[in-house]
Amino acid sequence: MRKRALFAMTAALAAPPLLSSGAFAFDSAIPGGHPGPATTLSHPQELLAYTSSPGEGTAYRVADSTQMSMQTPMGPMDFTNLVRTTLTMSFDADPAGFRVTAAVTDFNASTRNPQGGMQTMSAGAVEGAIVAVVGPRGLVELVDKPDLSREAEQITLYEELGYDMFPRLPASAVAAGDSWTDTVTWNSTAGGERSSSTRIRTFTLGEEIDVDGGTLQIIALSATVEISSEMDMGAMTLDMRASGTQTGNYYWDNGAGLLRGAELMTDLTGEAKMGGAPPVTVALKGLQRIGREV
Repeated sequence: MRKRALFAMTAALAAPPLLSSGAFAFDSAIPGGHPGPATTLSHPQELLAYTSSPGEGTAYRVADSTQMSMQTPMGPMDFTNLVRTTLTMSFDADPAGFRVTAAVTDFNASTRNPQGGMQTMSAGAVEGAIVAVVGPRGLVELVDKPDLSREAEQITLYEELGYDMFPRLPASAVAAGDSWTDTVTWNSTAGGERSSSTRIRTFTLGEEIDVDGGTLQIIALSATVEISSEMDMGAMTLDMRASGTQTGNYYWDNGAGLLRGAELMTDLTGEAKMGGAPPVTVALKGLQRIGREV
């Protein structure tokens, strides 16, 4: 069974999953920060909006880990991958808000599966940038994405990462406890594989925390997730489907008009079928951390 097919559903989330925190390039969604206690919002009603100035921007570090378990007739099989990316951003004016070019300036990844053992990849496996248009409320358009080697394409995709780095903000002023929703749908036919992901996300504004003399606002995420992957393998088709939840917190910096960090956890279960063989149970768990360097 090809590794890409096994990881396609988790990669379609572009942002998941669950190994120990020590496996990450950083242990906090607010790298370099020292959060204080949470307090009620200093501004009971506040408009949250993305803003930027043309020119050089900032850098984000993204760490994704994924663990997938399959219950097969031969016994359980476990697959894991870990991807770390540094994205260096620059901003340009755009009629819809601003255009961000997030160049991949560092990349390394590792995968482990029962058949192939451990495999590692470095910066040469990914070239280019995520280019996106961002408006006051969030991502408007994904314009371009990095070029991936065949090996990197098996474990990571960048289509949805923009939606996690620029999550949807409400259209009007909000107070602690207020919620808003959006739906993110992603489809791909990369490598001859048909993959899709749908997330219905509910955001809830929480309290604010003090971080090194400034304040960040907590935005809680609760999402339902459905993913699917279908691949032709000679005379047979491999079909995998899973659903579940994605939860976590975004840390919003309203002074900068940008996300400061995020920690998102994914928990999915489903089935994988090949040809006329009985389906096998699949469980996917993941953790994604995003952190802006300041």
